[in-house]
Amino acid sequence: MSAFATILRFWTSTPREIQEMCTTKWLAMSGMLLLSTAQAATTGRVIVDQIADPDRHREAVRTELALTQAFAFPRDWVSEETRWSVLVVPAAVDLSGLRASRDPESWVSSFVRDDKAIGLRFMLDTDGDVVEMYVHDRGKLQLGASGTMGHAHSARIEGNRLRGHYLNFGDLLGSSPVIDLQFDAELWQAPKATPLPADGGAPGAAYLALVKAVQAGDRAGILALQPKDRPQPSDAEFARMLPMMQATMPKKPQINGGKQFGDSAILSIVDGNAKEPASAELRREGDRWVMVRASSGVDRAADAPPPPAFAETTPDLCPAIMTEGVVCGDITWKDEPFAIRHVLAMQSGEEQHMVLLAPGKLDPAHASALWDDEAPVEPLFANAPVRGLLLAFDGAHGVLSADSGYHIDPEDGFTEEFGVRGEAVRIGDRLYGAFAVNKMDPSTGDSTLLQILRFDAPVYDKR
Repeated sequence: MSAFATILRFWTSTPREIQEMCTTKWLAMSGMLLLSTAQAATTGRVIVDQIADPDRHREAVRTELALTQAFAFPRDWVSEETRWSVLVVPAAVDLSGLRASRDPESWVSSFVRDDKAIGLRFMLDTDGDVVEMYVHDRGKLQLGASGTMGHAHSARIEGNRLRGHYLNFGDLLGSSPVIDLQFDAELWQAPKATPLPADGGAPGAAYLALVKAVQAGDRAGILALQPKDRPQPSDAEFARMLPMMQATMPKKPQINGGKQFGDSAILSIVDGNAKEPASAELRREGDRWVMVRASSGVDRAADAPPPPAFAETTPDLCPAIMTEGVVCGDITWKDEPFAIRHVLAMQSGEEQHMVLLAPGKLDPAHASALWDDEAPVEPLFANAPVRGLLLAFDGAHGVLSADSGYHIDPEDGFTEEFGVRGEAVRIGDRLYGAFAVNKMDPSTGDSTLLQILRFDAPVYDKR
């Protein structure tokens, strides 16, 4: 693209295009461990199994990211509303640029495009649902989408921080993420600004002079209002691009004030013909103001509305982070208390897995007793009482689902149960999942989540 075409594009871009053109560069990792409160309090696991997709130029990647600091900022949503967007990154990433940015969304957009970037970003709705999610790992991971991308339990604002527990055992076009993240995110604060007068003051006068120069085809006047570091167009480029500039610049711009941030200013503009909002960013160079970029359809100088308060979020019934074995194992099933401490995961068929949850130790050498009627079951439980819960998951890899299983009792043996809720993801030779205890209201059919247990276990293939 020519130098002059670049100038034109800055003037006529939509807000999304401006975000993509943001020139802010990601600050290189300092290599120093920053021991801030947010870094110390944000912890968990982000595991991804991305399948290869040649059509999307996407390679196969299997990774676990170590993400320990989080930052949250308002982001445009729908109907002029905003939601909280969260960026979670390794400890060594310098977020000072994001903290000081007037446009955190553009800063993050630039950051994640860098081929060194590692991080997770997601956006929360008012009920804690995650409505966008993207994972980044040095340009290799391209996993993410909008829609239902898991849930943040107990999402809340406390002490100028956004806190919650983000969980996602999901599937994205065959790729599988496992996210179990307790996040404690610093909230972005808008930089202090000085209001501009109604006519925009000196920045407003410079902008109107630029509009007048464009409408008159005054090359010298146009170039005089460009930054010094912007390349000069050739005569041919100027002649080719001027008609388009004249067509896209407002014919009757009306300035409605704006904001000044030191040597930068953002003008609030209304096109007198289209009556649509617009904005322009200018920078002071010496004794003159020059054009940096402009946008149409949105007033960048206006204060974005704060995201709505969280409402009707679900409690975090298992605040522990998933580790190998079982967490939150003290549950009650059909009025019987269980102290689940051990888990055994098996692939028992081409399209089936089994997960055995038990109070006592389990011996995987005898796992076949679960589907072989001739094999004694006592050795599987190390000759201790035969007691526990057995979940049957459908699926061979990736996301698995369970809605049936068995209640195992020393006296009654295996009793088949329906309505057993379990979710899991198989990545490589491991299974990551959860078992939920629900209570059904027979009069309404509504189900209430009472308890949840999570597990991480190697898969034994005993087929």
